[in-house]
Amino acid sequence: MKNSGMGDEGGIEDNVTSTAIPVRSRRRLWILRLSTSVIGMMSLFLFLEIILRFFPVRESFHALPVTSSNPIIRFAPNREYVFSRDWNFTIVTDKKTNGAGFFSDVEYVKDSDKPLVAIIGDSYVEALHVKNADAFHGKIGRDNFEKVRVYAFGASGNPLSSYLKYAEWVGQQYKPDYFIFNIVGNDFDESYPYYKGGAEGFTYFPEETDQFDMADLDTRFLPLRPSFVGRNLRRSYLAKYLVSNCEILRITANLRTTAKADTSNGNIGEERIQTGSAAINHFIRLLPEATGLAPERILLVLDAARQRIYASESNVLSQSYYECMMPELIGKAALAQVSTLDMTTPFTLHYRQYKKRFEYPTDGHWNEIGHRVVAESIMNTDFWSTVIGE
Repeated sequence: MKNSGMGDEGGIEDNVTSTAIPVRSRRRLWILRLSTSVIGMMSLFLFLEIILRFFPVRESFHALPVTSSNPIIRFAPNREYVFSRDWNFTIVTDKKTNGAGFFSDVEYVKDSDKPLVAIIGDSYVEALHVKNADAFHGKIGRDNFEKVRVYAFGASGNPLSSYLKYAEWVGQQYKPDYFIFNIVGNDFDESYPYYKGGAEGFTYFPEETDQFDMADLDTRFLPLRPSFVGRNLRRSYLAKYLVSNCEILRITANLRTTAKADTSNGNIGEERIQTGSAAINHFIRLLPEATGLAPERILLVLDAARQRIYASESNVLSQSYYECMMPELIGKAALAQVSTLDMTTPFTLHYRQYKKRFEYPTDGHWNEIGHRVVAESIMNTDFWSTVIGE
Protein backbone atom coordinates (compact mmCIF):
# COMPACT_ATOMS: atom_id res chain seq x y z
CA MET A 1 0.00 0.00 0.00
CA LYS A 2 2.84 2.38 0.92
CA ASN A 3 4.76 1.57 -2.24
CA SER A 4 1.60 2.07 -4.25
CA GLY A 5 1.06 5.51 -2.69
CA MET A 6 4.57 6.58 -3.49
CA GLY A 7 4.08 5.44 -7.01
CA ASP A 8 0.96 7.57 -7.37
CA GLU A 9 2.75 10.66 -6.09
CA GLY A 10 5.63 10.10 -8.46
CA GLY A 11 3.21 9.77 -11.33
CA ILE A 12 1.57 13.06 -10.51
CA GLU A 13 4.92 14.83 -10.30
CA ASP A 14 6.02 13.40 -13.62
CA ASN A 15 2.78 14.60 -15.22
CA VAL A 16 3.17 18.19 -13.97
CA THR A 17 6.73 18.35 -15.13
CA SER A 18 5.85 17.11 -18.56
CA THR A 19 3.14 19.76 -19.16
CA ALA A 20 5.13 22.80 -17.88
CA ILE A 21 6.78 25.04 -20.53
CA PRO A 22 10.54 25.40 -20.03
CA VAL A 23 11.91 28.91 -19.45
CA ARG A 24 13.80 28.86 -22.73
CA SER A 25 10.66 27.90 -24.64
CA ARG A 26 8.65 30.67 -22.99
CA ARG A 27 11.32 33.21 -24.01
CA ARG A 28 11.21 31.96 -27.59
CA LEU A 29 7.41 32.18 -27.60
CA TRP A 30 7.55 35.77 -26.32
CA ILE A 31 10.10 36.75 -28.98
CA LEU A 32 7.95 35.07 -31.66
CA ARG A 33 4.86 36.98 -30.58
CA LEU A 34 6.77 40.28 -30.45
CA SER A 35 8.32 39.68 -33.86
CA THR A 36 4.91 38.84 -35.30
CA SER A 37 3.47 42.10 -33.90
CA VAL A 38 6.36 44.17 -35.25
CA ILE A 39 6.15 42.57 -38.67
CA GLY A 40 2.39 43.12 -38.67
CA MET A 41 2.76 46.80 -37.77
CA MET A 42 5.48 47.30 -40.38
CA SER A 43 3.34 45.61 -43.00
CA LEU A 44 0.38 47.84 -42.09
CA PHE A 45 2.62 50.94 -42.24
CA LEU A 46 3.97 49.90 -45.64
CA PHE A 47 0.48 49.16 -46.91
CA LEU A 48 -0.85 52.58 -45.81
CA GLU A 49 2.27 54.30 -47.15
CA ILE A 50 1.69 52.79 -50.58
CA ILE A 51 -2.08 53.36 -50.61
CA LEU A 52 -1.82 57.03 -49.57
CA ARG A 53 0.46 57.74 -52.53
CA PHE A 54 -2.63 57.38 -54.69
CA PHE A 55 -4.48 60.10 -52.73
CA PRO A 56 -3.94 63.89 -52.72
CA VAL A 57 -2.20 64.02 -49.34
CA ARG A 58 -1.30 67.54 -48.30
CA GLU A 59 2.37 68.25 -48.85
CA SER A 60 4.68 70.12 -46.51
CA PHE A 61 5.42 73.68 -47.59
CA HIS A 62 9.12 74.44 -47.34
CA ALA A 63 9.36 77.77 -45.50
CA LEU A 64 12.62 79.68 -45.82
CA PRO A 65 14.42 80.76 -42.64
CA VAL A 66 13.25 84.06 -41.12
CA THR A 67 16.36 86.08 -40.34
CA SER A 68 17.45 89.71 -40.03
CA SER A 69 18.08 89.81 -43.79
CA ASN A 70 14.84 87.92 -44.59
CA PRO A 71 12.43 89.06 -41.84
CA ILE A 72 9.22 87.67 -43.35
CA ILE A 73 7.85 84.22 -44.10
CA ARG A 74 8.50 83.08 -47.64
CA PHE A 75 8.65 79.64 -49.21
CA ALA A 76 11.05 77.72 -51.38
CA PRO A 77 10.77 79.30 -54.85
CA ASN A 78 9.43 77.60 -57.96
CA ARG A 79 7.93 74.61 -56.16
CA GLU A 80 4.70 72.76 -56.90
CA TYR A 81 2.55 71.47 -54.04
CA VAL A 82 -0.69 69.63 -53.41
CA PHE A 83 -2.88 71.25 -50.77
CA SER A 84 -5.74 69.27 -49.25
CA ARG A 85 -7.93 69.46 -46.17
CA ASP A 86 -9.49 66.89 -43.84
CA TRP A 87 -9.10 63.16 -43.57
CA ASN A 88 -11.41 62.59 -46.55
CA PHE A 89 -9.86 65.30 -48.79
CA THR A 90 -12.85 67.65 -48.92
CA ILE A 91 -10.64 70.36 -50.47
CA VAL A 92 -7.89 69.62 -53.00
CA THR A 93 -5.86 72.28 -54.80
CA ASP A 94 -2.71 72.35 -56.91
CA LYS A 95 -0.48 75.22 -55.80
CA LYS A 96 2.91 76.58 -56.79
CA THR A 97 5.30 79.28 -55.66
CA ASN A 98 6.92 81.81 -57.94
CA GLY A 99 10.57 82.82 -58.04
CA ALA A 100 10.10 85.15 -55.06
CA GLY A 101 8.71 82.35 -52.85
CA PHE A 102 5.04 83.41 -52.78
CA PHE A 103 1.93 81.59 -54.01
CA SER A 104 1.32 83.36 -57.30
CA ASP A 105 1.46 82.53 -61.00
CA VAL A 106 3.03 85.95 -61.59
CA GLU A 107 6.79 86.43 -61.56
CA TYR A 108 7.65 89.54 -59.55
CA VAL A 109 9.91 92.07 -61.28
CA LYS A 110 11.44 95.14 -59.68
CA ASP A 111 11.62 97.37 -62.74
CA SER A 112 8.54 98.05 -64.86
CA ASP A 113 6.69 100.95 -66.43
CA LYS A 114 3.43 99.74 -64.92
CA PRO A 115 2.55 100.83 -61.38
CA LEU A 116 2.68 98.17 -58.68
CA VAL A 117 -0.08 97.27 -56.22
CA ALA A 118 1.22 95.16 -53.32
CA ILE A 119 -1.37 93.05 -51.51
CA ILE A 120 -0.42 91.91 -48.01
CA GLY A 121 -2.19 89.49 -45.70
CA ASP A 122 -2.26 86.10 -44.04
CA SER A 123 -3.74 82.79 -45.19
CA TYR A 124 -6.46 84.63 -47.12
CA VAL A 125 -3.76 86.11 -49.36
CA GLU A 126 -1.71 82.92 -49.34
CA ALA A 127 -5.00 81.37 -50.55
CA LEU A 128 -4.04 77.71 -50.41
CA HIS A 129 -7.67 76.64 -50.78
CA VAL A 130 -8.02 77.91 -54.36
CA LYS A 131 -5.80 77.95 -57.41
CA ASN A 132 -3.43 80.90 -57.65
CA ALA A 133 -5.40 82.32 -60.57
CA ASP A 134 -8.67 82.10 -58.60
CA ALA A 135 -7.38 84.02 -55.57
CA PHE A 136 -8.74 87.56 -55.40
CA HIS A 137 -5.33 89.05 -56.22
CA GLY A 138 -4.97 86.64 -59.14
CA LYS A 139 -8.28 87.80 -60.62
CA ILE A 140 -7.48 91.50 -60.08
CA GLY A 141 -4.07 91.11 -61.68
CA ARG A 142 -5.47 89.18 -64.64
CA ASP A 143 -8.30 91.68 -65.28
CA ASN A 144 -5.93 94.66 -65.09
CA PHE A 145 -2.83 93.15 -66.65
CA GLU A 146 -2.41 95.91 -69.21
CA LYS A 147 -2.54 98.70 -66.63
CA VAL A 148 -0.95 97.59 -63.36
CA ARG A 149 1.09 94.89 -61.69
CA VAL A 150 -0.57 93.11 -58.75
CA TYR A 151 1.80 91.21 -56.44
CA ALA A 152 0.61 89.22 -53.42
CA PHE A 153 2.65 88.75 -50.24
CA GLY A 154 1.05 86.54 -47.61
CA ALA A 155 1.58 83.64 -45.24
CA SER A 156 -0.72 81.84 -42.85
CA GLY A 157 -0.77 83.27 -39.34
CA ASN A 158 0.37 86.83 -40.05
CA PRO A 159 -1.19 89.46 -37.71
CA LEU A 160 -1.28 93.26 -38.11
CA SER A 161 2.22 93.61 -36.69
CA SER A 162 3.63 91.22 -39.30
CA TYR A 163 1.80 93.11 -42.04
CA LEU A 164 3.88 96.16 -41.18
CA LYS A 165 7.11 94.17 -41.45
CA TYR A 166 5.96 92.77 -44.80
CA ALA A 167 5.16 96.29 -46.03
CA GLU A 168 8.61 97.52 -45.01
CA TRP A 169 10.34 94.60 -46.74
CA VAL A 170 8.19 94.84 -49.88
CA GLY A 171 8.84 98.58 -50.03
CA GLN A 172 12.58 98.01 -49.95
CA GLN A 173 12.48 95.22 -52.53
CA TYR A 174 9.84 96.37 -55.04
CA LYS A 175 8.89 99.98 -54.24
CA PRO A 176 5.09 99.62 -54.70
CA ASP A 177 2.92 102.55 -55.73
CA TYR A 178 -0.07 101.28 -53.72
CA PHE A 179 -0.73 98.90 -50.84
CA ILE A 180 -3.79 96.77 -50.06
CA PHE A 181 -3.97 95.04 -46.67
CA ASN A 182 -6.43 92.19 -46.21
CA ILE A 183 -7.62 92.04 -42.59
CA VAL A 184 -9.49 89.17 -40.88
CA GLY A 185 -10.72 88.23 -37.41
CA ASN A 186 -7.55 87.05 -35.67
CA ASP A 187 -5.23 89.83 -36.85
CA PHE A 188 -5.61 92.06 -33.78
CA ASP A 189 -4.69 90.42 -30.48
CA GLU A 190 -2.27 88.01 -32.20
CA SER A 191 -0.05 91.04 -32.85
CA TYR A 192 1.22 90.34 -29.33
CA PRO A 193 3.26 87.24 -28.38
CA TYR A 194 0.94 86.10 -25.58
CA TYR A 195 -2.04 85.54 -27.86
CA LYS A 196 0.06 83.76 -30.47
CA GLY A 197 2.24 81.79 -28.11
CA GLY A 198 5.35 83.62 -29.29
CA ALA A 199 5.38 81.57 -32.50
CA GLU A 200 8.56 81.88 -34.54
CA GLY A 201 8.61 83.55 -37.93
CA PHE A 202 6.22 86.38 -37.02
CA THR A 203 6.70 90.00 -35.96
CA TYR A 204 5.08 91.35 -32.78
CA PHE A 205 4.43 94.68 -31.12
CA PRO A 206 6.54 95.18 -27.96
CA GLU A 207 4.44 94.69 -24.84
CA GLU A 208 6.35 96.87 -22.42
CA THR A 209 5.85 100.25 -24.12
CA ASP A 210 3.58 102.24 -26.43
CA GLN A 211 6.40 104.47 -27.62
CA PHE A 212 8.07 102.63 -30.46
CA ASP A 213 8.68 102.74 -34.20
CA MET A 214 9.32 100.13 -36.89
CA ALA A 215 12.85 99.45 -35.68
CA ASP A 216 11.47 98.33 -32.31
CA LEU A 217 9.16 95.62 -33.63
CA ASP A 218 9.96 92.15 -32.32
CA THR A 219 10.64 89.67 -35.13
CA ARG A 220 11.02 86.10 -33.89
CA PHE A 221 13.54 84.45 -36.17
CA LEU A 222 12.74 81.05 -37.65
CA PRO A 223 15.98 79.13 -38.20
CA LEU A 224 16.19 76.31 -40.71
CA ARG A 225 16.83 73.25 -38.57
CA PRO A 226 15.50 70.14 -40.29
CA SER A 227 16.42 67.10 -38.24
CA PHE A 228 17.10 63.69 -39.71
CA VAL A 229 13.74 62.47 -38.41
CA GLY A 230 11.97 65.58 -39.69
CA ARG A 231 13.42 65.24 -43.18
CA ASN A 232 12.32 61.63 -43.40
CA LEU A 233 8.85 62.32 -42.01
CA ARG A 234 8.37 64.90 -44.75
CA ARG A 235 8.86 62.10 -47.26
CA SER A 236 6.37 59.79 -45.58
CA TYR A 237 2.84 60.04 -46.96
CA LEU A 238 1.41 58.44 -43.83
CA ALA A 239 3.15 61.00 -41.60
CA LYS A 240 1.99 63.89 -43.81
CA TYR A 241 -1.56 62.53 -43.83
CA LEU A 242 -1.72 62.23 -40.03
CA VAL A 243 -0.12 65.62 -39.36
CA SER A 244 -1.60 67.73 -42.16
CA ASN A 245 -4.91 66.14 -43.11
CA CYS A 246 -5.89 64.64 -39.74
CA GLU A 247 -4.15 67.46 -37.79
CA ILE A 248 -3.20 65.21 -34.89
CA LEU A 249 -0.67 67.74 -33.59
CA ARG A 250 -3.28 70.51 -33.48
CA ILE A 251 -5.72 68.23 -31.67
CA THR A 252 -3.16 67.38 -29.00
CA ALA A 253 -2.15 71.05 -28.71
CA ASN A 254 -5.79 72.04 -28.15
CA LEU A 255 -6.11 69.41 -25.44
CA ARG A 256 -3.06 70.83 -23.67
CA THR A 257 -4.07 74.48 -24.01
CA THR A 258 -6.80 75.68 -21.67
CA ALA A 259 -5.75 79.10 -20.34
CA LYS A 260 -5.09 80.86 -23.63
CA ALA A 261 -7.98 82.74 -25.23
CA ASP A 262 -9.47 81.54 -28.51
CA THR A 263 -8.55 84.36 -30.86
CA SER A 264 -11.15 83.56 -33.51
CA ASN A 265 -14.17 83.68 -31.23
CA GLY A 266 -14.11 82.70 -27.56
CA ASN A 267 -14.80 84.96 -24.60
CA ILE A 268 -14.51 88.71 -25.13
CA GLY A 269 -12.77 90.02 -22.03
CA GLU A 270 -11.79 93.62 -21.31
CA GLU A 271 -8.10 92.77 -21.53
CA ARG A 272 -8.56 91.26 -24.96
CA ILE A 273 -10.52 94.30 -26.16
CA GLN A 274 -7.77 96.62 -24.92
CA THR A 275 -5.12 94.49 -26.60
CA GLY A 276 -6.95 94.63 -29.93
CA SER A 277 -7.43 98.40 -29.62
CA ALA A 278 -3.73 98.90 -28.94
CA ALA A 279 -2.85 96.77 -31.99
CA ILE A 280 -5.14 98.90 -34.17
CA ASN A 281 -3.60 102.14 -32.88
CA HIS A 282 -0.06 100.95 -33.57
CA PHE A 283 -0.93 99.55 -36.98
CA ILE A 284 -2.56 102.75 -38.21
CA ARG A 285 0.15 104.92 -36.64
CA LEU A 286 3.01 102.98 -38.26
CA LEU A 287 1.47 102.53 -41.72
CA PRO A 288 3.14 105.63 -43.23
CA GLU A 289 6.56 104.58 -41.92
CA ALA A 290 6.15 100.96 -43.02
CA THR A 291 4.82 101.68 -46.52
CA GLY A 292 6.57 104.96 -47.26
CA LEU A 293 3.37 106.11 -48.98
CA ALA A 294 0.71 108.74 -48.44
CA PRO A 295 -2.50 107.45 -46.75
CA GLU A 296 -4.60 107.81 -49.90
CA ARG A 297 -2.43 105.13 -51.56
CA ILE A 298 -3.43 102.52 -48.96
CA LEU A 299 -6.60 100.41 -48.82
CA LEU A 300 -7.69 98.16 -45.96
CA VAL A 301 -10.03 95.31 -46.96
CA LEU A 302 -12.00 93.93 -44.00
CA ASP A 303 -13.57 90.50 -44.05
CA ALA A 304 -17.24 90.37 -43.01
CA ALA A 305 -18.71 88.60 -40.00
CA ARG A 306 -20.10 86.06 -42.43
CA GLN A 307 -22.01 83.91 -39.96
CA ARG A 308 -24.19 86.91 -39.14
CA ILE A 309 -24.98 87.28 -42.84
CA TYR A 310 -26.19 83.68 -43.00
CA ALA A 311 -28.12 83.78 -39.71
CA SER A 312 -31.87 84.14 -39.83
CA GLU A 313 -33.72 86.69 -37.70
CA SER A 314 -34.73 83.94 -35.27
CA ASN A 315 -31.10 82.91 -34.83
CA VAL A 316 -29.58 85.97 -33.21
CA LEU A 317 -25.82 85.66 -32.73
CA SER A 318 -23.86 87.28 -29.95
CA GLN A 319 -21.30 89.89 -30.98
CA SER A 320 -17.96 88.37 -31.92
CA TYR A 321 -14.54 89.74 -31.06
CA TYR A 322 -14.00 90.70 -34.68
CA GLU A 323 -17.24 92.69 -34.72
CA CYS A 324 -15.96 94.60 -31.69
CA MET A 325 -12.73 95.47 -33.50
CA MET A 326 -14.06 96.36 -36.96
CA PRO A 327 -15.73 99.71 -36.11
CA GLU A 328 -12.65 100.89 -34.25
CA LEU A 329 -10.34 99.97 -37.12
CA ILE A 330 -12.60 101.71 -39.65
CA GLY A 331 -12.82 104.81 -37.45
CA LYS A 332 -9.08 105.03 -36.81
CA ALA A 333 -8.35 104.51 -40.50
CA ALA A 334 -10.78 107.29 -41.46
CA LEU A 335 -9.04 109.71 -39.07
CA ALA A 336 -5.73 108.82 -40.71
CA GLN A 337 -7.28 109.26 -44.20
CA VAL A 338 -6.71 105.59 -45.04
CA SER A 339 -9.44 104.03 -47.22
CA THR A 340 -11.34 100.95 -46.05
CA LEU A 341 -13.54 98.40 -47.77
CA ASP A 342 -15.91 96.59 -45.41
CA MET A 343 -16.94 93.37 -47.15
CA THR A 344 -20.14 93.13 -45.09
CA THR A 345 -22.29 94.93 -47.67
CA PRO A 346 -20.93 93.17 -50.81
CA PHE A 347 -21.18 89.74 -49.17
CA THR A 348 -24.67 90.46 -47.86
CA LEU A 349 -26.00 91.60 -51.24
CA HIS A 350 -24.47 88.62 -53.01
CA TYR A 351 -25.82 86.13 -50.48
CA ARG A 352 -29.34 87.56 -50.62
CA GLN A 353 -29.38 87.13 -54.37
CA TYR A 354 -27.63 83.76 -54.83
CA LYS A 355 -27.75 82.06 -51.39
CA LYS A 356 -24.20 80.85 -51.90
CA ARG A 357 -21.77 80.80 -49.00
CA PHE A 358 -18.29 82.27 -49.27
CA GLU A 359 -16.38 79.55 -47.44
CA TYR A 360 -16.16 75.78 -47.27
CA PRO A 361 -18.35 73.51 -45.10
CA THR A 362 -15.32 72.37 -43.11
CA ASP A 363 -13.09 75.42 -43.44
CA GLY A 364 -13.72 79.12 -42.85
CA HIS A 365 -11.41 80.42 -45.58
CA TRP A 366 -12.91 82.00 -48.68
CA ASN A 367 -13.82 79.66 -51.50
CA GLU A 368 -13.75 80.71 -55.16
CA ILE A 369 -17.00 82.65 -54.74
CA GLY A 370 -15.61 84.58 -51.80
CA HIS A 371 -12.40 85.46 -53.61
CA ARG A 372 -14.33 86.56 -56.71
CA VAL A 373 -16.67 88.83 -54.73
CA VAL A 374 -13.69 90.38 -52.90
CA ALA A 375 -11.88 91.01 -56.19
CA GLU A 376 -14.93 92.60 -57.80
CA SER A 377 -15.56 94.74 -54.71
CA ILE A 378 -12.00 96.07 -54.69
CA MET A 379 -12.21 96.95 -58.38
CA ASN A 380 -15.45 98.87 -57.72
CA THR A 381 -13.89 101.23 -55.17
CA ASP A 382 -12.81 104.82 -55.73
CA PHE A 383 -9.37 103.70 -54.57
CA TRP A 384 -9.09 101.33 -57.53
CA SER A 385 -10.27 103.99 -59.95
CA THR A 386 -7.31 106.07 -58.81
CA VAL A 387 -4.96 103.10 -59.23
CA ILE A 388 -5.88 102.53 -62.89
CA GLY A 389 -6.29 106.22 -63.64
CA GLU A 390 -10.03 106.36 -64.27
